[in-house]
Amino acid sequence: MRTLRFSLACLTVSAFALAAGCSPAPVVSDVSAAQIADLQKQVAEMQERIAIDNLLEQYIVALDKRDPTEYAATFWEDATLLGNGQTRVGHDQIKAILDDIPKPSPGSGPVVLRHFTTNDIITINGDKATHTGYWVTYINGPGDASGDKPTLRSIGYYKDEMEKRDGVWKFSKRDIGGDIPKR
Repeated sequence: MRTLRFSLACLTVSAFALAAGCSPAPVVSDVSAAQIADLQKQVAEMQERIAIDNLLEQYIVALDKRDPTEYAATFWEDATLLGNGQTRVGHDQIKAILDDIPKPSPGSGPVVLRHFTTNDIITINGDKATHTGYWVTYINGPGDASGDKPTLRSIGYYKDEMEKRDGVWKFSKRDIGGDIPKR
């Protein structure tokens, strides 16, 4: 992610420098309007990818915090969430998925849950996008028989559809599949 943001910054600076007639290198070349337009298109696409990547990260943070309001806020009100053999539509039903996540017993201390994602593939087509990726969940806390060591809880995949409405990207459909344990 840092590399993507650094690349975006470099492209943005280069585009503005070229548009202003500045040369970032000792060799000055003619820059056409088409080249500037291409750079602007690349910057706009990178901005969309960063916004989608932020959505994916916000989802994971809200899930690990077990915050139903933040969690549901990553979905459009009419979104569909598929997972654990269930279909949930709308914020109220989507919030309820957090009831399936382990919580500590009173007085037993926190259950630490961490999700990690990898192999993200994002395809953008206007105001719609798709995403596929893998997730891994580790748990550590009372009742998980691990002591102080994190335990692998589950592994799976995401298949997502996202929409940009009023300049904001959110999930319109999220399909959560489990490989271990099989869901």
